[in-house]
Amino acid sequence: MEGKKRTVRIPRKGEVYEHFKGNLYIVVGHAHDTETGDILILYKHYDQKNNRHAFLWARPLDIWRKPKKMGDTEIERFKLREDLT
Repeated sequence: MEGKKRTVRIPRKGEVYEHFKGNLYIVVGHAHDTETGDILILYKHYDQKNNRHAFLWARPLDIWRKPKKMGDTEIERFKLREDLT
């Protein structure tokens, strides 16, 4: 009997996420690691007033989705902000 395949939702370009520390980030695209083939999420700081933050960050999808342990609880590392997307 075949096991159920789990569908993984990949963050989409233009979506805004809140990091567990409170900063907002916008997804600018995806990439693949040339060594592992892992999907990387490309994102930058989201600033509605101006675009002075030029740094582009890359994080493997597995880590993007991995919950962050805070004491005895786990929270989302990045939470989609539908109100800003």
